[in-house]
Amino acid sequence: MKPERAQAQSNRQWQLAHNPWDLGVGLAGLGLYTLTLSPGVLPADSGEYQVTGALLGVAHPPGFALYTLLSWLISRTPFAAPATAINWFSAWLAAGALALAALGIVRRRRASAREHREDGGKQEEAW
Repeated sequence: MKPERAQAQSNRQWQLAHNPWDLGVGLAGLGLYTLTLSPGVLPADSGEYQVTGALLGVAHPPGFALYTLLSWLISRTPFAAPATAINWFSAWLAAGALALAALGIVRRRRASAREHREDGGKQEEAW
C-alpha cells in the first residue's frame, strides 16, 4: 500500500473512532429515555414483552426471541424490579440505535461532501 493511501485510511479511521456526534446523540437519547422511563409494567404490547421477558415466555408472533432471552437475563439483576430493568434495557437499545443512526448520517454527509469536492462542484448534491 502506498504511504499516502495508508495515511488517508488512517485519518479516516481516526475520524470515525473520534467522532463525538454519534456518542453525543446516543447519550442525549439515553438521558431523554431516562427522564421518561416507566418504573412499572406498561400497557399493550410493551407490557406483554416485559412479562414474556421476565417469565421467559413466548409473545405473539414474531416473538422477538433474542430480545426475550436478553430481557430475561436483565430481569434477573438485583438492582431493580424486573419491569424497570427491562425498561432500562430497552432504553439502552434505543440509545444505541440513535447513536448508530447518527454515525450513518455523519458518514454519509462526509462521503457526499468528499464527492462534491472531488468533482469540483459540477454535479448537484444527492440531497
